Amino acid sequence: MTINSKSNSDAQYNKDANASDDESDKATSLAKTKKKFKTLGEAVKAVTETNFDWAAFYREMADEAKSDKIREACLELERRVLRDQQEFIDVISGNIKCPQCGSWDQTLIIYGNSDSKPRDGVLYLSKKREENDPRWLCNDCGFRWQH
Repeated sequence: MTINSKSNSDAQYNKDANASDDESDKATSLAKTKKKFKTLGEAVKAVTETNFDWAAFYREMADEAKSDKIREACLELERRVLRDQQEFIDVISGNIKCPQCGSWDQTLIIYGNSDSKPRDGVLYLSKKREENDPRWLCNDCGFRWQH
C-alpha cells in the first residue's frame, strides 16, 4: 500500500512538473513569435503564406496518391487548412456575424485548455475539439456555431 501511494504522489509530482514545463514552453514560444513579427500585418502575411503552402502540399499529395482513400484524406486536409485560413482572415477583419441573431459580438471557442472562463473575446474549454464542435459563441443570444 505504501508503495502505491508513493508512486501516486510521484506521478502527481511529475504531472505537475510537466504542466509547468508546458506553460513555460508556451510562454517562450509566444515571446519568440512576438519578437519575430513587428506588426500584425507581418504576422497575417506569414500565417497566410504558411497556410497556402500547406494547402498546396496536401493538393500535391492528393494528386500523387495511389488510392482513393489517401487522395480523399489529403483533399480533406487541404479543405480544412483553407477553411481555417478563411476563418483567420474573418477574425482579423472582424467579419464574424451570428447566423442566428445577426450580432457582431462574438467569442471564439478554443478547445484543449484548462481555463473555462471567457477572456478577451476567447472562451477556453478543457475538452478536446471534435470535428463538429462549435467554434463561435454569440455574446447576445448564446448561439454556438462553426464558421
